[in-house]
Amino acid sequence: MTVKKFLTVILLTLTCALSAQQNPQFHFENYGTQDGLPSPEIHCALEDSSGYMWFGTDSGAARFDGYTFETFGTKEGLGSPVVLEIYEDKKGRIWLSTMTGHVYIWDAGVIKPWKYNAKVRQYATDVSKASLKFLAENETAYFELSGFGFVVIDATGKTDTIAGSLAGGSVAFKIPHTLSYIYAGIYKHHWAKYYDEYTEMKSSGQWSIEVIDGTNNDRLLLPMYKNSAVAEYALGTESGLLFFHHGGVNYIEQGNLSWSIKFPFAVTHAVLNDDNSLWICLNNAKGLRRYENKEKLRTNGAYEQYLAQESVSCIVEDRQGGYWITTLNNGVFYCKNPKISVYNTAAGLQIDDATSVAFKNDSVFYIGLENSAIAEINRQSNKVSLLPPIYRNYQPQSLYFDTLRNRLYSHMSSYVDGEWKHAFFFDESRRKELIYNMHRPIAAVTNSEIYFSGNSGLKIYYKNTGIINSIEPSKNKTRTYDVCSDYKNTKWVGTDKGLQILSDDYNLLPPPHPHPSFHIRVEAIEQLPDSTFVFGTKGLGITFWKEDSIVNLTTDDGLTSNMIENIYADEPGVVWIGTLAGLNKVTRDGQGNYNIRQFNVTTGLPSNEINEVKSYRDELWVCTTKGLVRLHEHEEEKTAKAPVLQKITLNDTLPVHDSLAVFSFDHNNFNFRWLTLNFRQNGRIPYRYRLNVKQKWTYTTNLTADYPALPPGNYRFEVQSQNEDKYWSESTPYAFIVRPPWFETWWFSVLLTTLGGTLIYMFYRSRVRRLVKENNVQKQIENLEKSALQAQMNPHFIFNCLNSIQNYILQNDKKKAVEYLSRFAKLVRLNLAASVRGKINIEEEALLLDNYLALEKERFNHAFTYRIDLPESVRSENFEIPPLLIQPYVENAVLHGLNGRLRDGEITVTFSSQDNLLCVRIKDNGTPIDTHKYNRHTSKKHQSFGMSLTKKRLILLNGKDTVIIKKPDFSSAHNKGTEIIIKLKITKA
Repeated sequence: MTVKKFLTVILLTLTCALSAQQNPQFHFENYGTQDGLPSPEIHCALEDSSGYMWFGTDSGAARFDGYTFETFGTKEGLGSPVVLEIYEDKKGRIWLSTMTGHVYIWDAGVIKPWKYNAKVRQYATDVSKASLKFLAENETAYFELSGFGFVVIDATGKTDTIAGSLAGGSVAFKIPHTLSYIYAGIYKHHWAKYYDEYTEMKSSGQWSIEVIDGTNNDRLLLPMYKNSAVAEYALGTESGLLFFHHGGVNYIEQGNLSWSIKFPFAVTHAVLNDDNSLWICLNNAKGLRRYENKEKLRTNGAYEQYLAQESVSCIVEDRQGGYWITTLNNGVFYCKNPKISVYNTAAGLQIDDATSVAFKNDSVFYIGLENSAIAEINRQSNKVSLLPPIYRNYQPQSLYFDTLRNRLYSHMSSYVDGEWKHAFFFDESRRKELIYNMHRPIAAVTNSEIYFSGNSGLKIYYKNTGIINSIEPSKNKTRTYDVCSDYKNTKWVGTDKGLQILSDDYNLLPPPHPHPSFHIRVEAIEQLPDSTFVFGTKGLGITFWKEDSIVNLTTDDGLTSNMIENIYADEPGVVWIGTLAGLNKVTRDGQGNYNIRQFNVTTGLPSNEINEVKSYRDELWVCTTKGLVRLHEHEEEKTAKAPVLQKITLNDTLPVHDSLAVFSFDHNNFNFRWLTLNFRQNGRIPYRYRLNVKQKWTYTTNLTADYPALPPGNYRFEVQSQNEDKYWSESTPYAFIVRPPWFETWWFSVLLTTLGGTLIYMFYRSRVRRLVKENNVQKQIENLEKSALQAQMNPHFIFNCLNSIQNYILQNDKKKAVEYLSRFAKLVRLNLAASVRGKINIEEEALLLDNYLALEKERFNHAFTYRIDLPESVRSENFEIPPLLIQPYVENAVLHGLNGRLRDGEITVTFSSQDNLLCVRIKDNGTPIDTHKYNRHTSKKHQSFGMSLTKKRLILLNGKDTVIIKKPDFSSAHNKGTEIIIKLKITKA
């Protein structure tokens, strides 16, 4: 025997030794203490009516929302930490049954002991352990009481017991109106005596059981199997009872034992599905089994094995069709899509990373692995066998099975009769280099050739001769990645320089189109049945090309990535695109629109890294880094679950209730927290939210939105979630109002407007009244001024003045007549000018008074003297006053104060200013008067008309009477004369 044949025999022997029988597995996600579970030892699971998953553990209960585990232990009110059973009542409360027999009820986050725990404890002893085994819709609780039977307590506390008639053995009780059974061991006498009887029954190979079904009590003897695990579990069916007991499975039907088989495993839980498939959970690291039906179990037929190394305690199917499997040593395993099966290490492969696949026939196919191994899978027997390694342990990045020659090809080698036959080259001297540069076989382009891509150029493998031809079409080494032969036998090559054509003389021609996707690295090429080319690039997604039509699809159109790894065109024209971010299915509708559907870990794939995609017999196979997947394309979920608004927080601390929807302006710091229960998406659910319909959506994967300072207004917050098929849910809304401050409210605006309008109206009315009043006053002043002028220039005064002039003329005193006439004319001119202007300078007023007193002095034959004091300080201020205000009082001093004097009369007029007032003092040395009598009598008979008008003018100008007549002291003989003080508001010129 040659060395080569000897090595071949050794390899085949090793290959057979490595053969195993394993069915394909589900893809499980494992949750443990590192993810938040309080313990790896899980006893039970429950999906509640809201969609949360509950788990009973050795360290309390846990509730899972797809993101985090919320735990409930002794701090939260759970008196006993070991939770063995979990139930939900019709009120949505969660019942937690613990190892001590106590029941605790979780209600809206608060855990309290069940009010009838004491009734259960009346029956439980150190030997007889109590455990809640069933909760009816009417809240009747059924407890297993080991060694005794069952304790039943209804919602009112009424207690009943079910013990059966056996002194030892087991009792199974059918819950009324259900298919469920509960069971218990019976030892009504002393435990030691019972143990002796148990030993005796075991040696005899029989076991007593009493089945209580309504009014029927059936006693049976069941076989006991030696060298088997001791465990009991009762599973009701439509027609009977499956009873797992002492190493056997017994089917009891209509009170009789229908069949019994040995089953040497400890059964912890069993479930009969609607399709009659049977799940059996096994302890002691025996995993989980699935039988097609109970007949397969009866005949010890084929079954599917899952989680072979785990001690499984429970299996629960959720509303989305996923399986939750609890273990007693390794937490929880979740399978989101049981219709997807995976060949991986659990199915017998050496490693999980599958690089390629090829099909021999309906029963046998081959899997290339990343560690250079190739496994042969027999689907009928689930047998896994390893093929001998390829030359130099090259990695089988692609496999091709030639059904005509019945050969498997990989790396220029063919597998025939249990061994690899390697190709040889035209130039043997280059053999080593050429083999080393090979990447992978591309496709069986013709019946006689296989094209290989490489680091430089192409290689052609001729099937008939086993010879390889090396094609290096350019001086510069060109990396090639894929080859596609179209319906005209033209070779299209994907290179690092783009999409090129291999000419007849083996040269690569430039890309045929200026579109950018034709000029970057092309990784994969396919031609569709309608002759459309589709090729994948590194960076620009995929491109569909037919004649003048070019359609480029990228992540903006729904691709998982623009970095394409491989393309597979299915027979109906469906295109599958593999990337390192997931798988894409591209289809085209009748209007020419391209639709993309994504497949990734959220839809059940074990990995997003796709190495290769192929189909066989209408089944799609996907090579991933975590196994070879037989993909079952589920129906699109076009209805996504809407989020639940878990909490709305106001001003960081104040919780908002649903009934509260109106808030004050200073309560405007909002935090919204939501959640969608979709376990398939692994806590990576896309959300979008907005504050009103006019806003654009904000996209996020977070669970909260903050609005720290909302201005006053009406709001409608809404949030949506997206499912794994990219459909958005209906909105979950919350409408609320932030009221403005009182000074920004409409009623305050109306009030303010009304008040402002009223004030403006009142101001307007006041202004009008004031203007009318001022106009009236001005008219009165003008009239008074006219009257004053008239009074000043009354006919008597004029007559006296003319009479004086006449006397001078008669006396032939021309000089005096002319002087007098000149002064009189000047006085008249000054009075007329002052009455026209309305205001005169203080100096002009003094000049007017001087002319008047001079005329009167001359007229009275110099019977008095006068003096006008106008200080420079007053003169420099350049004051202006209304005309003809002072002269009437001066005239009064001349005509009345000095009345009867023939000589030594004195009149003094003094001007001064103080506090914006002009003070004019008019003093004479005439006969003193009684002010009271003066005001009383002269006002009627003697007081001049000019003084009366002037007094009214002063009241109008100053707002009050500002004329002061100093009362003389009549007790003193020396106090003679009268002093009048006039105070006048002044303005500057």
